Amino acid sequence: LNPGKLSAELGTLVPEYNFFLGDQWKEPAKQQTLYNYLTDKNIIEINNEVKILYPDVTSIEKELAEPFTILQKQYPGINKPEVYTYVSGLDIEMPVIYADSVIAIAIDDFLGAANKVYEKAGIPKYKAARCGRENILPSVMYAIAGGLMKIDPSKQTLLDMMIAEGKALYLADITLPEKPKHF
Repeated sequence: LNPGKLSAELGTLVPEYNFFLGDQWKEPAKQQTLYNYLTDKNIIEINNEVKILYPDVTSIEKELAEPFTILQKQYPGINKPEVYTYVSGLDIEMPVIYADSVIAIAIDDFLGAANKVYEKAGIPKYKAARCGRENILPSVMYAIAGGLMKIDPSKQTLLDMMIAEGKALYLADITLPEKPKHF
């Protein structure tokens, strides 16, 4: 997007990217937020790193095909989610979002543990260690598992959270039999 022509260009993206833009994309405050994002020098630097490491994400989509097939066998009613990648600005606490059969992968959270953007952003090394490409698939399946277990957070006990965490890890494990048992 050209930040100078943001209002005109956003309208062409709304049909395909409504998941990200929402219905309020015409509001001045929303457009200002998008303008700030597009012109932020740190976001631009991160985006340049993403373009180098992930010039094309079709390989990620291909890698997701088998786990989605296994998932559909375990949950016959689930549809294969639409997959998007985006630059989150290093939101490493939420690397994957699953909502209503849509997967959004914060691709900048998988640039490799040694990438300079993590150190520059002050992200501790123990957190950056999870930022490798090898963690994309486990993170996606973990996010889907969390989305499938609709638990009311206000009624959760510690035991409920522990069981839900175990179920999410188990689903990630059975859909990715070739992956390591940790991520």
